[in-house]
Amino acid sequence: MRVAWQVLKGYGKSANLIGGVIYIGGHSLNGDFSTVDLIKDLVGGTATIFQGDRRVATNVKKADGGRAVGTLLAKGPVYDAVLVQGRPYRGKANILGRPFYTAYDPIKDPSGKVIGILYVGVPQDEFLKPIQVIEKVSILIGVVLTGILSGLSVLLCRWIFGPLTAVQAALERTMTGDVCGVVPGLDRGDDIGELARAVVAFQDKTKENLLATAAAELQRANAETARRQMAAAEASNQAKTEFLAIMSHEIRTPLNGVLAMAQVMARDRLPKMQRDRLDVITRSGETLLAILNDVLDLAKIESGKLELEEAEFDLEQLALGALGAFTEAANAKGLSFNLKVDDAARGVYRGDSVRVRQILYNLISNALKFTENGHIRVRIERGDPGVRITVQDSGIGIPGDKLGSLFERFVQADTSTTRKFGGTGLGLSICAELAAAMGGDIAVRSVTGEGSEFVVHLPLPLLDGPLLRINVAEEAAAPLLNQGHASLKVLAAEDNAMNQLVLQTIFAQVGIWPVIVEDGAAAVKAWRDEDWDVILMDVQMPVMDGPAATRAIRSLEQETGRRPTPIIALTANAMNHQVAEYLASGMSSFVAKPVNISELFAAISEVLDPDARPDAAEGAAKAALAWASS
Repeated sequence: MRVAWQVLKGYGKSANLIGGVIYIGGHSLNGDFSTVDLIKDLVGGTATIFQGDRRVATNVKKADGGRAVGTLLAKGPVYDAVLVQGRPYRGKANILGRPFYTAYDPIKDPSGKVIGILYVGVPQDEFLKPIQVIEKVSILIGVVLTGILSGLSVLLCRWIFGPLTAVQAALERTMTGDVCGVVPGLDRGDDIGELARAVVAFQDKTKENLLATAAAELQRANAETARRQMAAAEASNQAKTEFLAIMSHEIRTPLNGVLAMAQVMARDRLPKMQRDRLDVITRSGETLLAILNDVLDLAKIESGKLELEEAEFDLEQLALGALGAFTEAANAKGLSFNLKVDDAARGVYRGDSVRVRQILYNLISNALKFTENGHIRVRIERGDPGVRITVQDSGIGIPGDKLGSLFERFVQADTSTTRKFGGTGLGLSICAELAAAMGGDIAVRSVTGEGSEFVVHLPLPLLDGPLLRINVAEEAAAPLLNQGHASLKVLAAEDNAMNQLVLQTIFAQVGIWPVIVEDGAAAVKAWRDEDWDVILMDVQMPVMDGPAATRAIRSLEQETGRRPTPIIALTANAMNHQVAEYLASGMSSFVAKPVNISELFAAISEVLDPDARPDAAEGAAKAALAWASS
């Protein structure tokens, strides 16, 4: 039994029952046939590991020849002694017609609770070999006593040299690695007995060394396996991140042409039929962009790269914005759509307003999708702590058997080919992940045919005092609108012909004619040749990319003492870590493709200093105002 425990202790010092599986260290014993087979080889018998009274690893065979895994330990003396009283049990048993000496030791967790049993059985005939030898010797002695004196010397030689030869053979087997052989003569009190006991001690020491070596090799193998798995996981995550970045860029680039040109066309005088068709194009493009953003959010969450930005915001104003965004769609369906903010919930909160808005928009959008008549009600209350946001509708409801998996990724209540409502199944999953990231949670109650109610708890701290509202673009523009008009000099680095046309069309509608170059090196040369009010810089370009061009311009500005030129990243590479790289390279701001034209003009107004560049600031402000008022 000591040999068996040495094998188990090679995995760790303590045993634990985790999820119905016995672990020693980080090693699972359930189904571990290699361990019980190793014990069998070392002791020359059988070995079994029980979880409770159930065999989970054994080399004991059933009548059909298979391992007796899953069979139970019968209740009786062994069961009472080990599982009930928590003490070892020693005895005899008949296994498949062969007598065995058996040993059962309890496996206990650190608290002393019995979680399993370690069993070792050794065939009885292995123990009886020394006794049989003694019996034979006794018979020989009887023959000698009744024989002739000349035979006595022969019998004495056998008495001495026979066991000595057997001890020598056991020692030789031990030297070749067989540490489980039976050594005769252990009960002798003479020199042969001492020699036999010395051989057994040598066997035990050899076993300990072999077990220690095996345990060390196993630990090294486990560590190497864990290292390889970690490296593979990191490589997989890196590959996925790179793939998503590429796909984001490749999808946003054509979307920029669709949505930006749709915004430009919306300013034209169009017949109702064409305007309706343009609305379809715009909504379809926005839907595709929303799906892309959901996939990117999911990737950030999975990779642990989702970053929350804390700032002060007015929750009621945020909710009113959501109400305004969906009121037209609700009215088109004839739905009652209202918002109620409790007095105790009004005020300024600190948190990530973008993610709070994302949760609220997703829930309202879902309610609109699944509600054909009746109402949608949004309520904001004080929670304990933070706030409680409830979105309740009178829609089709959700079957009870679907509620448990509703917040899992890619899950929808109706996945049939005849389903009426589309979607990727990511919205509610992202809501749950975002709520959890902010320390909150989301729950749902629903009755089929009557409607659903989603409740979000967010532990957002309520601050004292009003929110200080600052709109940099508006403040920069206000004092300049009464001055004379000055043109805005815009340099754009963009290698995509479609995006070049988009930029020219956008600025042409407000009377600005940008100079466009096709790569970063050309942008640096154009900057050297003349001054610019602002530079719009794409990121992925041939010859020299946008960040490299920005670093070159910033370096030249320091060398020459030239006034810094605002540089705005205008790119489809819009993941958080990418934006951080652009700002670190020296860019002043960032606008994602597909371009929202109002955001573009607001960004230009924001980066221009009205004190240092009053003419440029005035031009940007007038351009933004002209676009917004058209």
